[in-house]
Amino acid sequence: MILKTLFGQRKCRYPGEYAPEVLACWDECSIEENAEGFEAECATKKQSLATEFSAFAVIDIVIRQDTIERLLNDVLSD
Repeated sequence: MILKTLFGQRKCRYPGEYAPEVLACWDECSIEENAEGFEAECATKKQSLATEFSAFAVIDIVIRQDTIERLLNDVLSD
């Protein structure tokens, strides 16, 4: 599974003051159904946070489907 993740970096007064933050995250299936929705959410976040953040980037995070299923099944079996 691919997670499209919008990361942002707050403006720092010194290097490392703030860690990058996840501002939006959609899975590939949701994006296939509504690509414009993800793009619109990213644009809105960037616009509303432009004065607080110095950088934004969409980064793909790949996670194996069987890993997700195993973790979910472990939770269900508890």
